[in-house]
Order: sequence, then C-alpha cells, then structure tokens
Amino acid sequence: MQEEYPEKWLRNTFVELHKVFESFKGSMLVSILMGLVEDDTGFMYYVNAEHPYTILYRDGKASFIEKSSLLRKLGTIDMQSSVFVQTFQMLPGDIIISGSDGKDDILLRVEDDGTRVINDEENWILPKIEEGKGDLKKIYTAISQSGEITDDLSLVRVEYDSHVMDLVIDLDMEEVDLMLLEAKPFQNRKGHSKAVEILEAAYRKSPSHIQLNKTIINVHLHGGNFKRAATLAEMFSEIHPAEFEYIYIASVAYKRARIFSKALETGERLKYRFPDMLKNLTNLSEIYFYFKDYQRSLEMTKKALKQDPENIRALLIKKKLAKLNIK
Repeated sequence: MQEEYPEKWLRNTFVELHKVFESFKGSMLVSILMGLVEDDTGFMYYVNAEHPYTILYRDGKASFIEKSSLLRKLGTIDMQSSVFVQTFQMLPGDIIISGSDGKDDILLRVEDDGTRVINDEENWILPKIEEGKGDLKKIYTAISQSGEITDDLSLVRVEYDSHVMDLVIDLDMEEVDLMLLEAKPFQNRKGHSKAVEILEAAYRKSPSHIQLNKTIINVHLHGGNFKRAATLAEMFSEIHPAEFEYIYIASVAYKRARIFSKALETGERLKYRFPDMLKNLTNLSEIYFYFKDYQRSLEMTKKALKQDPENIRALLIKKKLAKLNIK
C-alpha cells in the first residue's frame, strides 16, 4: 500500500467505506471528509462527501476551499463510479479547519412568541475562525459566546508548518540556470544529443528544478526517448504534485514507449483527480484497447465522445471496437 499513489489510496479507502454503508440499501447515509497532506510539499488530497465545507485560514482570513458538494454521502446507491479526489495546495502557515454541523447550528435567540432562531447562514462560522485566529479553543469560545450550541460540535485542525517543512536551499540553482541557457541553442534535431548531454548533467545537479524538468522532458519527447521522458515526468509530478499535466505526459510517454502497465497506472491516477479530462479519456481508451479490456475502452470512448462527438482519437477507437462487435 505504501507504493500506491495518494489519489488511488484515498479513492479506494473511500470506496471501501462506502460499500459498508451501501449494504444498508440507502437506510444509513454518512457524510465524510477524508484527506492526506504531503509533508514535503503541503499538497492536500481529499474527498468531501456532503460534509460541511472545508475552511482555509490564511493570512488572518477564513474562506471555504469548496464552492459546492460534488459527492454524495457514504451509502448512497449507485455512487461508486462518480468518486474522485480533490486537491489543494497549502502554503506555509496555512491552517485547514473542518467541523461538524454543530459549529453552525447555533441558537441565536428566542423570539417573544417562543420561536427559536437557529443560524442557517453557512458563512456565519468564518468570522469566528478569524476571531479565534485559527486556534480551536479560541474558535470554540467565539462560537459558544455567540449563542447556544444545539448539536454535537467537533473541529479538526491541520497546519502546514513551514519551520518543519522548509526545503533545502538549492546551491546549484544559478549554475543550472546557466546550463539551461547553454543547452537552448542545441534543442533541435541537429544538436539534440548535445542538448541532452547538457540537460542531463544539469538534472544530476538539481533534479527538482522546475524549468529544467519541463525542458528536459520536452527534449526527450521530441527526440523519441519516450521511456526517459515518461520516467522524468512521473518523478516530476511526484515532487510537484500540483503539476498534474505531467501525469498525463507520463502516461502518454509510457504508452509511446510501449510500457502499457505504467501508462495505465499513471492515466488512472490522473482520472482519480479529473474523471472528465477529455484527452486523458481518449488516452485511457487506447490503453484499455491494447489490454483487450474492450468494455472499459468503450466506456472511456463514450465519455470522450459525449464531450466532443467529433474527437478523432475517440472515433478511431470506436471504429476499432465496432469491428470487434463491441458497441
């Protein structure tokens, strides 16, 4: 399990929990917020299934990181296929706070006629987070002083500590920047080997350099060294998980290198985040076709054509599937 991508682990864990509640056939539904935060980068992977919105406290201001609830509660019938993982890049000093409905269901006052007025404004909690400066005990005090707590109240707090997670200063950065400039004139067919030589030497000095990674991956792709391009793109996406485009590049490059198992693994990883990304759907349809998993290939093809009925790659796979009487 330690070898699994966080997207896959999180989705599979969510699905396992969902199956437990699904066995009650819709009579027991449970909201949930579940996530992982990468220590080195502050990158957060999470799933929110009809739980109150997740709150970000940054620079003294509180705000929701979601605009809507995109997943149904655990136990909802026929939900499994729509499960996907959301992501958020935390910055040093950021605090993520989540809580139960009890933080919002506050009895504000009782009218003269006995009517109980309970808060129904979802943004009500944000000033309380700011008043408490992201500290749970102070937030609780701010809530309880504003009215009577009428429901169970639970809060959880996750902070990205910049002092603990400071990255090592790259002393070779300036030298690598010069090597990038040196390699630029050779990034053509005639000078390709020289460019690779310079860039690979620079990579050994600074494997996390963002522009270097993008350049060397592009050079290997254009030079037809798809295996090396795929390996670099996959490693780059792990060091910089917000650069999701390179997960797609890794999958396509692995496919071009005919390393189809890795192509599928990385393509599925991207689908866990973006289930409707058109170019990845067509990419996966081709990979599944190679594995002779024609039903999955057809599923990806249909999803792609639903978005773009004229998509050439999807139409080609559809034609190949039709010849096999897969419709």
